[in-house]
Amino acid sequence: MSRTAKPCRPVTVTLIVSLGLMVVWALLIAWSYAIASNFLLATDGVTEKIQFAADGTPVISTEANQNYIELNRRTLDGQPWPTTYEKWLTPASLPKPDCPPRLVDWAPPWLSRIAKGTDGGHPPTAWYLIRNAEPQGRVWFAGFNPMSNRSIGFIGRHGFRTTPPSRNEQWLLPLSRRTELEYTQASNQLMSSWNLYLNWNQNLNQELHPSPWLIYLITADHLIEIDLRKRSARTTLEQEDLQAITTLSWWEAKNQPLPSDTITDPSRRRDKARIASLDSLAPLSLPVSSTMADSAELKIVRRFALRTADSIIIYDPVTDVKRERTIPGPLRNQDLTVYSGGLDELLFRVDAGRWHGGRVVMLLWTTPDGKIVRKREVRLSCPMPPTERQQAWQGAVAAPIPLAWLTGITIFGPLAKNQSGNTDHYRLALRQTIDTYGPPAVGVLVLALFSTGLALHLHRRYHRPHSWLWSLFVFLLGPAGLLAYWIEHRRPPLEECPECGRTVPRDRDGCPACGEVFAPPALAGTEVFA
Repeated sequence: MSRTAKPCRPVTVTLIVSLGLMVVWALLIAWSYAIASNFLLATDGVTEKIQFAADGTPVISTEANQNYIELNRRTLDGQPWPTTYEKWLTPASLPKPDCPPRLVDWAPPWLSRIAKGTDGGHPPTAWYLIRNAEPQGRVWFAGFNPMSNRSIGFIGRHGFRTTPPSRNEQWLLPLSRRTELEYTQASNQLMSSWNLYLNWNQNLNQELHPSPWLIYLITADHLIEIDLRKRSARTTLEQEDLQAITTLSWWEAKNQPLPSDTITDPSRRRDKARIASLDSLAPLSLPVSSTMADSAELKIVRRFALRTADSIIIYDPVTDVKRERTIPGPLRNQDLTVYSGGLDELLFRVDAGRWHGGRVVMLLWTTPDGKIVRKREVRLSCPMPPTERQQAWQGAVAAPIPLAWLTGITIFGPLAKNQSGNTDHYRLALRQTIDTYGPPAVGVLVLALFSTGLALHLHRRYHRPHSWLWSLFVFLLGPAGLLAYWIEHRRPPLEECPECGRTVPRDRDGCPACGEVFAPPALAGTEVFA
């Protein structure tokens, strides 16, 4: 018969049916998981976060998940802490150096290549930091009048100009896969890529130092100060291998004297008396004692934290004070959260994995030369997303498709790890992928073998041709392929062959076992012949 002789059409139809069944099954699993998460899982848990008081004391705050009410605060030793206390250290988030992708350099999206700012003038000027789409980006500033939307000009390496800066006039950023401008510039005003149309109208704090209209941009070996009001640019610090910059704040006592030996620029040393009169310009200060931690006689000190390959630099561009702190060796390839209480010691917080009830953070107190003097592991209770292995098992339930799992584990998974820079070569990436996704894949393959055996049994029982083709079809598509196979090959009635005595299907003219043609059915006497 033509239907059995040419399997292309039935295979195509069955493939379409199996794809539809896969989509329906995946949607059912996703809906069931969402319903279980919203109605069946407990919602009376808590979330714990760790903060650091002005004197550097770590404090754990506990918050209810259901209504976000803060329940209590405690130190690492379990001592209670006042819930009204609000003088916390502000951390500096400094990401690890990111290597370029191994396979393809994707063009960064537009919103990650622009940041907004303003000079806070009267009327204000809206300034946009713009990055090109190259892997090692180049940036420049473009100014606009927000009332008329007319271009005012541009700021490049040599200052203000009325025409867009050429490639040589643009600043070359450090090489990194992070295309966002967040860690390449810092200032005392918020520069970001969201709400671009609102930025020009923000009320800048005129008392902040350095002034909010001063934007600090890093290149590979320079820190550049861009004055949006004067529309000028100058190099304020030369430092090799700059990788990230952000702001760092802490609390210190008011009216603290300014040590003259910390001012390295002679021209600034002459203005020591004037600078010391400004509360927020004192350099790294003496420790805030625990008795002062809750006192109102404290002020916020803001500095810039710069990361290099092996050090953290705390820098004040107003007084030209620079203090360099070595990053401990084990932390140099990790994302860092840095705290400073104005001490010679820096506190590093790094993610250290998870436990069954939440996440684990590691606190490390270090000396200026990078020696770890104290280490503390803290387990925080909080809802956690599923691990990569758990997501793999969820994927095995939602999409038990052997073809997708085999290609994902051997091809797409290792290539994705290699592209992201997590591994240097394919063999290591394949080993990591098998270690994570291997057990769920084995479960999917076992289910596929069972489905293939059942399909092969039905195929042989009904004496259908191309058994190898349909067995491969069901094995590659799994249970969805088996169900689609059953829908396409509806079971015909089975009867005993009068010639060979075997039970065979009667949906054809002859016996598939012995080849004899079936006798026509006996006449019932009610037939009508034309």
